[in-house]
Amino acid sequence: MWTEPSEFAAWYGPDGAIVEVGEMDVRPGGRRTVVMHVETPGGPMSMSFTGEFREVQEPRRLVYTEATDGHPETLVELELELATRLGA
Repeated sequence: MWTEPSEFAAWYGPDGAIVEVGEMDVRPGGRRTVVMHVETPGGPMSMSFTGEFREVQEPRRLVYTEATDGHPETLVELELELATRLGA
């Protein structure tokens, strides 16, 4: 979901957004590039996101940086929990 480009593009962004994953090199030091296209009341708009993976501990932890069109870089840290669903 977070590391597979096609799965990431399917859920990332608001409803109706078109997400293009240019690069998703999921390893420490690997690059991440994403472009999101959205329709706004003022017309179409595109936003680019770039970053670098800093820590990858599949399937529990993911740390990466993200910068968006002229904004400062942010550090994103995800702690993922595994769940098992049993059917009756």
